Amino acid sequence: MTVSITRIPDQIAANATVTYVPDTSKNTSESGVSGRKLMRPLLRNYLVTISPDYADEMQAIVMAAGTRYPLSMRDPVANSLVEEEALIASDGASAFVGKTWAPSTGNLSVFERVLILDGSVLIKINGVAATSGSAVLGDYGVITLSPVLTPGVDTVEVTASYLRPVCMLDAPSANAFGPGQYQFHDIRLEQIFAAEFIRLTS
Repeated sequence: MTVSITRIPDQIAANATVTYVPDTSKNTSESGVSGRKLMRPLLRNYLVTISPDYADEMQAIVMAAGTRYPLSMRDPVANSLVEEEALIASDGASAFVGKTWAPSTGNLSVFERVLILDGSVLIKINGVAATSGSAVLGDYGVITLSPVLTPGVDTVEVTASYLRPVCMLDAPSANAFGPGQYQFHDIRLEQIFAAEFIRLTS
């Protein structure tokens, strides 16, 4: 199966405002110590401005997808992988494309899956370009490996551009300002994670 997702035009996505929605609940005690609990991975919200030039395309997207179906868009501040190490599954038969976010100081890091790759993809196994059949890229950024690899010993690296799955948050609205002329108000989109994206598209 090849997943086909409606795409927000890059010209719209390029000027999006990105908000990183908090992922932690906090309950402050009398002693002033906050009980911080991780609820979910941090997610992104996008606020996009739609110029009149893209009003017709945006109306078609709204009518077809609404708030029910996922869309894809190019995150204006994070959209490429350069020899980024994929996560090899415990059985060594597959690997998940993603990006590891690691600050230059401290020892915190987080792996974020990449679900929609865009354009050409270069896969390397142990530093060497994968041969035909040794690494087959499928849907949702899953690479099938043959022969199997050993997690923690072997490496799979990916260089590619990618898109992010999102859904509309609010009811879109538009203003008409002349015969056949109209413009949408700013539209909010919310990142969705792998489990929901796969459920909505499979």
